[in-house]
Amino acid sequence: MRYEEYYKIMKEHGIGELYFLYENQECTIGMEFVGLDLYYFVGFGKVSYSSFNFDYAISSRSLPIGKSLQDIWEEIEIISIDGVSESDYDMQTCSCNYIERLNQVGELQWSYFLSKKESFFIQLRYILIGVLILPILSILLPLFNLSDWNILFLSGGCAVIIAIIIMLKDRVIVNYRISTKKIFIFKGIGFETTYNNIRRVKLKKFIFKKNYGTIKLYLKKGFSFNYHLENIPNPEEVYNLIIENMEKNK
Repeated sequence: MRYEEYYKIMKEHGIGELYFLYENQECTIGMEFVGLDLYYFVGFGKVSYSSFNFDYAISSRSLPIGKSLQDIWEEIEIISIDGVSESDYDMQTCSCNYIERLNQVGELQWSYFLSKKESFFIQLRYILIGVLILPILSILLPLFNLSDWNILFLSGGCAVIIAIIIMLKDRVIVNYRISTKKIFIFKGIGFETTYNNIRRVKLKKFIFKKNYGTIKLYLKKGFSFNYHLENIPNPEEVYNLIIENMEKNK
């Protein structure tokens, strides 16, 4: 694969990982999504660097040999392209279409990351609701004399304690992103929706925390329970941005 062909594929479609040899050094160049942006990484033996700009990644002389990947491209030996040999590689079947996905994601307009403390209490509320479903269903057991009430309370308490321990050990930062095409919500699990799937938007401003509030999205299809942008600053501006995008995406 000549450099011109590789460059064109990366600009128009994308290749996840390309492995190659150069002077007995195992090397790689690849791409992935980080947030709503494409992220490019280069590994040359034990040296690596990365960039959100593909042209920089391929032309930077950050390699220990003082040359860029573009400089040495005609001298490399390609081992595999997204898991297959160069002769078996087909762009359409072997690689994800990163550029199409980037166009579907849209341009980032607004984002907000909650603090660790805020994220903990939001996750705790959602986990407690999920954890309590099992004890509620288990009420049927003692009602039909199939179990003891003490066992029910013990199992429910243990489930809550285990959930809290897991959350404290593996902290997740709740965050929200709004692009020109979609709204993304991450609360340990990621959720996303297009604007034409939003039926209604509700703004709730906080009384005691000035300039903060929560925006609730009500979907046409799917559960709306997880589509809340909670505890965000300047909620009116965010609300107006969502309404504006809904109008543009009709």
